[in-house]
This record gives sequence, structure tokens and C-alpha cells, in this order.
Amino acid sequence: MLPRAMRALSDLFLATVASAVSFTAFADNVNGAWDSPESDNWPMNAIHLSLTPDGRVLSFGSNGDGTQTGYFIYDVWDPSTGLGGGHLTLPNVTQTDIFCSAAVIIPGSGDILIAGGDVGDGTEVEHLGNNRSTIYRASDASLTRGPDMNFGRWYASVTPLLNGEVYVQGGKGTDALPAGPEVRRQDGTFRRLDGVVTSSYAWYYPRNFLAPDGGIFGIDTGGKMFKVQTGGAGSITPKGQFDASFAGKESTVAPFAPYKVLQISANNSNAVVIDFSGQTPVVTQTASLSSRRAWASATVLPNGRVLVTGGSEVPDTLTGVNTQAEIWDPQTGNWSLGAPGARPRLYHSAALLLPDATVLVAGGGSAPTSPVTNMHAEIYFPPYLYDAEGGFAARPTIESAPDILQIGATVPIVAGASDVIQRVTLVRASGSTHGLNNTQHFVELAFAVEGGALNAQMPINPADAPPGYYLLFVINDAGVPSRARIVRINPQAGGGDPEPDPDPEPEPEPAGDLVPPTQPTGLALARSGGGIRVNWNASADNVGVVAYAIHRGPADVVGPEVARVAVRTWTDNTVVEGVRYAYTVRAYDAAGNASSAPPLKHLIPYQIPTTPGSFALKLTNKKPQLNFTRSTDNVGVAGYNVYRSTTGNMGSLHAQIGGPGWVDTGALKGKTYTYAVRARDAAGYLSNRTPLKTITSQ
Repeated sequence: MLPRAMRALSDLFLATVASAVSFTAFADNVNGAWDSPESDNWPMNAIHLSLTPDGRVLSFGSNGDGTQTGYFIYDVWDPSTGLGGGHLTLPNVTQTDIFCSAAVIIPGSGDILIAGGDVGDGTEVEHLGNNRSTIYRASDASLTRGPDMNFGRWYASVTPLLNGEVYVQGGKGTDALPAGPEVRRQDGTFRRLDGVVTSSYAWYYPRNFLAPDGGIFGIDTGGKMFKVQTGGAGSITPKGQFDASFAGKESTVAPFAPYKVLQISANNSNAVVIDFSGQTPVVTQTASLSSRRAWASATVLPNGRVLVTGGSEVPDTLTGVNTQAEIWDPQTGNWSLGAPGARPRLYHSAALLLPDATVLVAGGGSAPTSPVTNMHAEIYFPPYLYDAEGGFAARPTIESAPDILQIGATVPIVAGASDVIQRVTLVRASGSTHGLNNTQHFVELAFAVEGGALNAQMPINPADAPPGYYLLFVINDAGVPSRARIVRINPQAGGGDPEPDPDPEPEPEPAGDLVPPTQPTGLALARSGGGIRVNWNASADNVGVVAYAIHRGPADVVGPEVARVAVRTWTDNTVVEGVRYAYTVRAYDAAGNASSAPPLKHLIPYQIPTTPGSFALKLTNKKPQLNFTRSTDNVGVAGYNVYRSTTGNMGSLHAQIGGPGWVDTGALKGKTYTYAVRARDAAGYLSNRTPLKTITSQ
């Protein structure tokens, strides 16, 4: 019922804004546009934003004049009304100040857990953590008291676990000391994790994410990394330290793919990607933003890109305010600037993806300490919603889809009859505050088109798509996303509504069986590092399937068997970059009967080179000289592309060189140039660019 209601809300919302609001002049498929009311339009400074399972937005964080406190009121907003109304502002009767708390949807129930907050009574605050848990119930929009936690928490983090429990870490306690970690059980009570000693890690909003094995991978605001296991008394293992200049409590972070996060520095305009899919996290610098954006918010979009809004060069001041939308592409590592919003978004701001694929941006600053008090919200319409003429692009539709998705299962989706769908994605409904939204989660589903329906394939590993409520999108061949359908992934065994085993152990095959398994369906390919990941749906057999054989060949040829596995996914790491491969799969039963093979699927694998490091400029004989450390690549680096401009941006391709130490002898005297470098591998693929550097020729 909830997804159907939400579809009606989002349809009405876009129809409303298309006819009733005035967008900035930048409305197009490059810059996007903002719906920004001129006057204050929110009943409070929305320091905290959470999307509810019925598609509304819960906000809190100040009283009615914008003063910091969550003691008095909270608000529930209906997006179908647009920014001109739709607010249900209610009294907080829990006698708990939920200001600077942490909020997350509880996977099994759909209620929202609000952990901790300030110690205060609405008139005085102590800037210490209270130990209360507060529950928002979407069914009646109420706030109620839950069982108390073991520790007080002010600026803590909450992370759902696979079994529906919630891991709680960080925050300042009631005695001004960092709080120890604990787990909220499904019955609402809390158990301590005395084996997890976090005193050597910063307590301020730890950046915690679910790891491949169901544990917690975390980053503190000083750049320390760690791994937590939550069973029993728990345990914690250090996982290294990255350069603290890329961290900071004013930083923002976005989990843009399973086990990958984009960490944006609080100290400068730099950013890194942290890959924690293996035993040792890998930290790689990516392209720099347009400016330092302290206290910005990072929001994962339906296409897997990351939108950054708000921030300033000097934290929580009006110095170097950046109001422009800025979008990072994980495929290229590059940023693009979009239209500017109307208000500065400083400390105490938040941003949230809405089911219609727009982004709500609110808050920022709050009395009595900040230079602004933003009882105002605006909505960013990303470029993918526009056509080249600046009008709304035709959007694909989801006519039907299941309300509950199961790990390892096929998801039948019916799109509009004329829609050409290229991608199916899930973005977890989440909450945002203080530059942190660590419960976002993006996963792309492989799919096959069969009989007019899209059969998408859920991941095999539950940690790839952790339990919770998700926005299900389909994206057409023009890159335009649908309005989302809100779906649910249930907790796994041990909590919530356990799912049936997608791969039950087969019964022994009787002698003389001659019945072959059915043909595997949903065959799909995806690039994985430098290899190719092959996924397919389960086959059926009269007593069960015991194995799948993967065949690989060149072009359109069914090749020999290259692997035989018991699961429904396999990664081919023996491929050569730039070569086109064809795959198919056969199912086998215990008697050796083989199914027929589905039609071939093709893909060309590639892996981009690493970004040239330590990029710097100097003058040699009064001409710019480019120096950098060499890149590496799985097939070898063939050379480097040099980009030059006189306008301060990346510019166009200027030269192709063999290595560092290159001098631009064509530079004109007294002219200021901006340079960037990308590595080029033997297959022709390019690395991410270096940071932009500027120098004046003499």
C-alpha cells in the first residue's frame, strides 16, 4: 500500500511544481534547477531530515524561531504539496531534547529510531548526551519514548545490521566522555559491546558502514579506519589511517556503491574514494571539488552519482560560501558544477533524496551561534530531469513491482510500454544531518528483458543490499530516472521476517533421472575491477540443481566451459582488457543432465589507470614544467594526456606526452595557464584527472 500511495504523491508533486513554481534561469540538462522560495518556508531550522517509509519527510532540530533545540516540536512534510505547505508540525511530548541525535529507519518495523540528543529542558542545554531512545511511528506520525540506551549520546551514529538490529557508536556521553558502542535488539532493548573499545577513535559522528561479512567498517573524523564485529561482546580491529587532511568533523561522505565511499575533505577541496571490499581498505584520491565545502552535504542520486550541496571555505561562516550544486561521476572521477541555490547551507544543514529523484536541501546555521538561521528549504532538480531545451524530460514509469525484495531472488518489474530501460537501481531511504548520511546505500541490479518485463536480479550477498526501505528506480536510455517505488528488504535470519533460503540443499538425484534442469534466465554481465561478473537466475529441476557451468567465447561464439560453480554468480578475472567476450550458462543436476543455454551476452572489460600522483608545476626557462608520479595499470600505461586552459578550468586536450618532466614550450610570456593530466593505458582508457594546477609563464 505504501509504494502505491507514494507513486500518487510523487506524480502530483511534479505536476504541481511544473506549473506553480518559478525555476532559476539555469534550468537545463547540464545545470539542473532549483525551486527556492524567496521567504522562509519551513516551520523550524531543519537540522535533521529523514525520509519515512510512506514517502514523507521527518524534520526537527530547532524551535519555532530557529533556536537550537529538539525539545519542543518536530515536523512531518508531505512532498505532494510542494514547498508551499504540507507541514504537520507536532509537539514533542517525550521530554527529550533530540537535537544533534542520530536517526535511522529500523529495518524490521519501518519506525525511525532517534538515538540520544542533548541534555536539556528547552531553556538550558549542557552539550552532553542523553541516553534516551525516541521512536517515530509513521503509522500515526507520533514520537514516543523507547527503552533507554546504556550510554548518553550526543553526535552518535546508528547503522542497521543484517538481522534488523542497529549498531550504535560514538557521541559524547553524560559525563563528557565518549560513549561505548552498543546494539539495539529487535525488541528495542540495548546490549553493550564491552569488547569494542573505541576510546582511541573520535566520538563525533563516526562514519560507519556495513562490511561484506555483515560487520561494521568505520572511519573516524581524524582519518582512522576500523572494523567491528557485533556478535557477543564484540571486537574491534584497526584498519589503518589515511591522510587526516581528507577528514575532519566538517567533512561529508557518501556510500555510492557497495563497500565504497566518497570521503570529501573538511580541510580543502580534495576527496578520496575508500574501498573496503577486501581485508585492507584501499584509499584513492579522486578529482577535487570547485572549492573547500566545509559542512556540505553529499547525496547519492538514482544514477549512482553523488550530489554535493552547501558548505563554505571557512567553516560555519559566510566566507567563501558555495551554493552551487556539484555532482561527482564515479565512472570518470570528475565533478561538474550545476545551478546555484538561494541560501547558504552551513553547520546544521541537511539534504535528502526524495522519491521523485529530486533532492530536498534545508537548514544550515542556527541561533544563537551561527551567522544565519535558515528556516528555509529548497529543492534541487538534477540535470537528468531535463531535456536539451530546458523542459522536463519524458520519464519512464514503473507500472508494477514487488513491495518486498528478497536477497538472491528475481525481481519482476513492468515498465511503461514505450520505455527503453537501461538501468535498475536501488537507493536506501535515509536520514541526513551535520554533513552525515551514512545509511544511504546504492546498488545497481543486473536485469534481463523477458516477455515485456524486466527481470532484475537481487545480489546473493545480503550485505550488498542491507535490510531497510529503498527507492526503486528504472532509468531509460536517455539517463532519465523514473519516480521511485518504495520497497522493502527484510532483515535476514536472526531478526525480523527471515527470508527463505534462496539456495536450498538439493535432494539426492534418483538413479536413472533423465529430466534436465530448466534454462537459466536473467543472464547479465557487469564490469568488476578489470574482470567481468556474470549473474543469472536459478534454474528448476525435478529434484534440484547442483551446479552451473559458465561458457566463454569470442564475439558470437559459444565457447568452452571456463568454470563450474554452485552459486548464481561468478567473476571472470582472466579476461584481457578491451576484448569483447560472450558468455552463457548451463545448469546441471546430480545425474549430469544439462539445461539448454540462454542467448549469449557480451561485454568488453576494462580498468582505468591510476591517477598520476604528486602533480606539481614549476617554471623551467620561464616555461611551465609538469611533474608527477607515474600511473599504474593492469595492461600498462601508454602515455599521458595534458589538458590546458586559460580560464581556470580543465580545458581541452593540449598534448600527449610520455611521462613527467614535460615542458610546455608553446606557452606565451605573461600568460596564466591551468593544467591537468590523465594517464592513458594501452587499450586507450583514461585515468581520473589530477587536481587542477595554475602557473604564469614568464
